[in-house]
Amino acid sequence: MRLVQDLPVYRMWNGPDKLNAGGLTNRIGQWWSFDAPCGTRAKYRASYEICHAWNDLTWVATCNLKKGSVAAVGSGQSVSAENCGDPTGQESYFGNPIGWQVFVAKAWSRGDELVCPGAEDDYRANPANVSIPLVQQAP
Repeated sequence: MRLVQDLPVYRMWNGPDKLNAGGLTNRIGQWWSFDAPCGTRAKYRASYEICHAWNDLTWVATCNLKKGSVAAVGSGQSVSAENCGDPTGQESYFGNPIGWQVFVAKAWSRGDELVCPGAEDDYRANPANVSIPLVQQAP
C-alpha cells in the first residue's frame, strides 16, 4: 500500500548494547506496527509472532513512515518451533488475524521515507507493560 498521510510506526528491538556480527543493532528492521506496543512482553511476542532468537523486545523505537511510502500491511503468520530454532519444540506462535504488521522492505536504506529520531529517544520497555519505560532502581 502507498501511504496517503504520515503515520507513526513502532518497533521493539534488542537495545543499543546488543550488536550483530556487523556491529549493528536490530533497531531499524523491516517489521513494524501502526499500534504502539502494549501489554506484557510475552503477550506482545505472541501477538506479533516474534521468536526469542529473533528479538529480545527490550526497547521501543517510534518512527514516522512518510506520506507516499510503500509498505505491505497484513496479519501475522504462524511460527513453528523449527522456524524459531527451538530444539525443545516448545516455542511456537499462532497467526494473529488482528495483530496487523507493517513490512517496510529494506527499511535501513529508506531514511527519506522512514524517519526516525536518534536511539536516545527510544525507551527501555517494562516487561510487565511494554507501553511504559522501565524505571531503573537506584543502587
